[in-house]
Amino acid sequence: MSRIPISTAARILAILVLACVASHAADQPEWRVTLDVQMVAVSPTKALKLIPALREPATFESAFAQLQRMIEADEAELVAWPMVIAPHLSQDRHNLDEATTLVIFPGDDAPSISDSVVEVRYPTQFNPPSEPTTISPPGPPLRLLPGEITTPTAFESRRTGVTLAAEAVVSERGDFIELVVHPQRTFLLEYQTVRTAISRAGTEAIFPSPQFQTARTISRLTVRSGKRMLLGAFVEAKPEAKVLLFLMKAVAARARDKSPPP
Repeated sequence: MSRIPISTAARILAILVLACVASHAADQPEWRVTLDVQMVAVSPTKALKLIPALREPATFESAFAQLQRMIEADEAELVAWPMVIAPHLSQDRHNLDEATTLVIFPGDDAPSISDSVVEVRYPTQFNPPSEPTTISPPGPPLRLLPGEITTPTAFESRRTGVTLAAEAVVSERGDFIELVVHPQRTFLLEYQTVRTAISRAGTEAIFPSPQFQTARTISRLTVRSGKRMLLGAFVEAKPEAKVLLFLMKAVAARARDKSPPP
């Protein structure tokens, strides 16, 4: 009886293994996750009643329906509604690190990110106030009027707006999703007057310093596909008191499906 050479047998075995792996991979559903976060602002008085109901699964649906009616009646403000589509990550590629992964922007290993931002540019360094060219008359020192500034020499910028980042791992049946999700809203709150320097002649330099407010959460959690939940609540004191609610829903669907997710 003739024998198959060892090299030929190894090639046949490798082909069989690759065929089994490809067949197994073809049987596995390719998932994608559609995730959105409603960012809704309500008055503190209404938030006191809504938040406890939104926390409980038994009362969430009715409270959420009430919130949508409040938006339609202009009793609540839909501040933003970002959405992101995140591909399913296999366990060997899965890197759900809430401490580092979601604070970066798209790269080779970054999560799926959706954002709508405006860059606010503002001065950070100034030339010292110039000395007066004539002798000041007797009296109080010469000062610039409030709001006047010296010449800026350096600038920085801050991203304001809404960002939503997410990574997802879907269960075998697609009914549960493990997420790291990072919704964030940053806006320019106000300008504060800051004194930079006073010259020897008493000329004072002041400039407006921007103050920003950020509402964000970085959460690692497992959710049921298609179920919305309260992810965070943030108090914004200015320009008027309100509470900002983050309401998240994640839906897993096979990537090959043509029908939209529910």
